[in-house]
Amino acid sequence: YQQGLRPLMWSEKDVAATGIGWHRVGEKVCYFENGTRRRSGANHYTLSFELVFPHEDDCCFLAMCFPYTFSQLHKDMNTLCAEHPEMVKRTLLCTTLAGNNCDMLTITSPAPQHVIDERKILVFSGRVHPGESNASWIVKGIIQFIVGDTALAKALRENFVFLIVPMLNPD
Repeated sequence: YQQGLRPLMWSEKDVAATGIGWHRVGEKVCYFENGTRRRSGANHYTLSFELVFPHEDDCCFLAMCFPYTFSQLHKDMNTLCAEHPEMVKRTLLCTTLAGNNCDMLTITSPAPQHVIDERKILVFSGRVHPGESNASWIVKGIIQFIVGDTALAKALRENFVFLIVPMLNPD
């Protein structure tokens, strides 16, 4: 925020009128140490900003990072598996306490099983805490890179098995 980042807002009236969803808002954005200390001695910080809501009787949502929903994750995984069935496998890792599926993606180049069994395994997990949508965007980027057409991505897939849990805590 000290380098120009601003909060995001979703206005139901803006979406209905213009189709514009999440967008950056706020003026006089300030992020600062507030003088309150944690038990560990570390500092607490405050984010403050001014915001004028665009419409009366509107329902608005504010966020620090573009949201990445559980529904979006499932849509992305369905697309990924459909576009790359030879290298991407989706399996159920577990069911959460709330009954949601916690899926795992396995990404590697096709080969006889004995060759795949000899590859080293790299594990990635994201979204350990539900509010950390920025982690979902990072994991999405990692996945897009790994399944990409670059020589490096191909070499990685030929030498490693990637086990990726994109949203470890979807509840």
